[in-house]
Amino acid sequence: MFASAALSVLLVAVPAPPPFGDGGSVDPSVARASAAEAAVAPRTVLLIAGKDDSHPAGTHEYEATVTALADYLKDSNVGERLKIETAVGWPEDPTALGRADCVFLYSAGGDRNEKDHPLLVGDRWTQLETAAARGCGVVLLHWSTFLPDRLDASAMKVVGGRFDYQGGDGKNGWESRINFAEPTVDVTAGHPVTEGVEPHKLHDEFYHHLAFPMAKAGWTPLLSAPLPNDDGTKAEQTVAWALERAVNAGGPTHRAVGFTGGHFEKNLSGAGQGEGEEGAEPNHRRFLLNAIVWTAGLEVPAGGVRTFDELWTPVSRSDAKLPYETEGEPDWIDDRIRRTDPGPFSFSSLTLPDGEKILKGVAITVPAAEPGADPERHLCVDTLTGVARCGWRGPFLDHSDRRYGLIDLPKFGASCDWVLPNSARWTVGGEVADVRYDALTADASHVTLHFTIAGEPVRFVADGAGFGYRFEVGPGGENLKAPAGGPRLRILDDALPPLPADPNPRWNGPLVTAGELGEPIEEAGGAFAVDTVELPFTNPHEALLYLSGLGFAPDGTAYVAAAHGDVWQVKGLGGDLSRIEWRRFATGFYQPLGLTVRITPEGEAEVFALGRDRITRLIDVNDDGEADVYESFNADLDILGQPHAYAMGLETDEAGNFYFLKSGSAQTKQGGCLVQVTADGSRMNVVATGFRHPNGLGFCPDGCSVAGLLTAADNEGNWVPATPLHLIDPGVAVSDAEAAEYYAGFVPTAHREAAIAFDPPALWLPRAVCTSAGGQCWVPCGERGESWGELAGSMLHLSFGRCTANLVLTEALHASGVPRAQGVAMPLPGVQFLAGVCRGRFFPGTADLWVCGLDGWQTAAVQDGCLQRLRRTEAPLRLPTAVRTYRDGLELRFATELTDAAADPAAWQVEAWTYLRSADYGSDELRPSDPETEGHDLWPVAEATLSPDGRSVFLSIPRLEPVMQYSVTADLAAAPDEHADAAPVPVRLFGTIHHAGERWLGWGED
Repeated sequence: MFASAALSVLLVAVPAPPPFGDGGSVDPSVARASAAEAAVAPRTVLLIAGKDDSHPAGTHEYEATVTALADYLKDSNVGERLKIETAVGWPEDPTALGRADCVFLYSAGGDRNEKDHPLLVGDRWTQLETAAARGCGVVLLHWSTFLPDRLDASAMKVVGGRFDYQGGDGKNGWESRINFAEPTVDVTAGHPVTEGVEPHKLHDEFYHHLAFPMAKAGWTPLLSAPLPNDDGTKAEQTVAWALERAVNAGGPTHRAVGFTGGHFEKNLSGAGQGEGEEGAEPNHRRFLLNAIVWTAGLEVPAGGVRTFDELWTPVSRSDAKLPYETEGEPDWIDDRIRRTDPGPFSFSSLTLPDGEKILKGVAITVPAAEPGADPERHLCVDTLTGVARCGWRGPFLDHSDRRYGLIDLPKFGASCDWVLPNSARWTVGGEVADVRYDALTADASHVTLHFTIAGEPVRFVADGAGFGYRFEVGPGGENLKAPAGGPRLRILDDALPPLPADPNPRWNGPLVTAGELGEPIEEAGGAFAVDTVELPFTNPHEALLYLSGLGFAPDGTAYVAAAHGDVWQVKGLGGDLSRIEWRRFATGFYQPLGLTVRITPEGEAEVFALGRDRITRLIDVNDDGEADVYESFNADLDILGQPHAYAMGLETDEAGNFYFLKSGSAQTKQGGCLVQVTADGSRMNVVATGFRHPNGLGFCPDGCSVAGLLTAADNEGNWVPATPLHLIDPGVAVSDAEAAEYYAGFVPTAHREAAIAFDPPALWLPRAVCTSAGGQCWVPCGERGESWGELAGSMLHLSFGRCTANLVLTEALHASGVPRAQGVAMPLPGVQFLAGVCRGRFFPGTADLWVCGLDGWQTAAVQDGCLQRLRRTEAPLRLPTAVRTYRDGLELRFATELTDAAADPAAWQVEAWTYLRSADYGSDELRPSDPETEGHDLWPVAEATLSPDGRSVFLSIPRLEPVMQYSVTADLAAAPDEHADAAPVPVRLFGTIHHAGERWLGWGED
């Protein structure tokens, strides 16, 4: 478990403290801080960036490096134990060094002008010496290791090494040397700073032949590389080192790390990449993060400090029934998104050349003034400020090819021609104006953004006329002033007129496919069939069909989201599926992973799509099958523009309120939360917090198994030992996430300090059932669900990982200290979908379940996406319909009469196991009787008692007790009747017991 103490790290680019005593060295065998020590006090890290110098873009990016390191640390597996402070040049707060546990500096050196080095200005070196004397750690990166001869003795005690630019007869009087190279960097194993760091190739500017302490006690070389000597031969040279020493006998311990690489920003974060350049080197990044954490006095976790992206990435497990995907998989790299026509605009987070992010931007292609004009022009508007921040010519956006283009965010397709600073704002009367983004409208020839600025309607028009784009406002906005250097503001004589309507659809006619009706599934006794719609994978737009959201209008028209940014309108899903029409209804979304259709009291369908930046209402004004208005329904999501930080699922309750799940940084207001948006879109609340990476969501309607409750399924990983299925009351929604009552237990999580008390899920799902969760839906009740018999109103859980549907039977609990319910899950026999199903809706007026899904990581998908129907046939159901837990056993109810063989205890096998919640990814299956031993406990069935009607059986289980996971397995048979011979009834139940209830009193007894 993580210590609950917070850590503060300061990244700085210079300063110093008072001289050290001669104290003794620290035994390298004690290099790792103990967990107890780490828990004693919080740690502060100060990250200091030198001021930018004359180096070209992508090199010596001091401020961008410090910003990236701060983000990585905050969202790492030690993030909750750190307090990060940053400074550029030098901290303005004179007490900053005094409270720091680590000072990190990346800056210019002192060889050209001593005052370029932040530590060589005034008394800053003395300040750093003073900090080090009380045990503050120090990390110097690259050029900041250039320290003068006069500080040699002190530098050996404070840093443990330096670039000697005065004591030699080499070029410029240097003793040390510089080389650009791309060697394989060797790693000294066994030191905390190299934990999880493997030998790696690194293209960098390395400094070598450095000055190091004569006495090596407490000094350790960490990284080395073969670099040239003056005579042209190569020798292994130390390029990174660690120092650990007691300041005085019995006094505090001081730690320091120096690394002479760090010239290229791309090695850390992938930023500033040019044609053919490689991206970030994870070993380089882990080394720097380990160095900061270790010098701050914390224990480096096993495997090293892991960043936000890495925390979500599954690692292989020898016991996994379905192997986790890794970078070695053949489809890890997939660049098809680069060939997609995304449409004329795209919402996303985008990074400017200086490293600053436009968190909620929209990139727009400006229509050409003349057909065929070249190159294309584009610009990016910040919807938070209403400012057009930059413009460029040439390719639109450059998408990553990692994980199908879904893990990394796009970059501008070319260098920007112009960029406005972050300070650019709309003003009125000299004051910064309030800005609200309202909507985007689009047709075949115009893209227009609609804002309210200082109470006035303002629109940004990109139509190719004149210069191609402009802001417009009516006469009431004559006092508005647009930011200097950006698009001009045109003040109209009259109120803003309506835009000219273009009757021509942008994407032309429908794409036509068909469906194939599946045969009854033998393993399910013929009770189900899976029908498959052919997806238009080959289409004129080269659009990708990773389907991630689904909703139906009352007439059966479907709206389907695709994860790369589209929404499709699909017609023909009722009946025999002989003709299916697909229209590209909307484009340009920020990775939409949720969609719903809300029905108004008048029976009209409202289409809502969820992206990472907002909920958008889509309006087709002229009924041509394409959305004309993209209304910003609610944009209160707090985002950082990180990879793997999605908004997932979109459900409504019976009052019209919306719900979705949000993964992402613990530093954001909704990171790791179940979120509510009120029916009118005016407020965003938090229902629950403590989720890791939840993708499964449902709302149970009236009359169904857990009516009025939300279901939320998280995904296995750190602190989530298996897939949990939570039941949550939406009535506990609060405006401030820190006040959220329900805590699902992930660490680090938004708004929780530690993983001590958490709300356990109603049900855990083992890997045999679900390796990665999708959403939940409910079989319709009443006449509509008659074909499901006693299972009408039951929950179905979709498994993204297994590409399956699972029946979930819940049992209400009314005991204190336990969840509202417990239950069991059973995979529907033989039901297998073509992709990772994550969203399901029942077709209007029927009991047919439509599911959509997508390929991704940690899934058994065999194609990009799927749209399939789970259809009940006329064959009888042969499934369990209810489970009830007693102190001495389990009572199971079935949809069919069983043969007498069900009364044989030997026909049943019951096993139990538990999980360990920890910082490791997932958990082994552990014996409840010996939780440190991998395996299952057998719970022998002492007696099996069949009910008089033959449809229920009670299993007497003397060892039954509350447990995280149990399974019940049997191969039974249905009793023959005049309609059918005996048929198999497979039982594969996986459940959780929170409360065992009373003793069983027999059939017909309470």
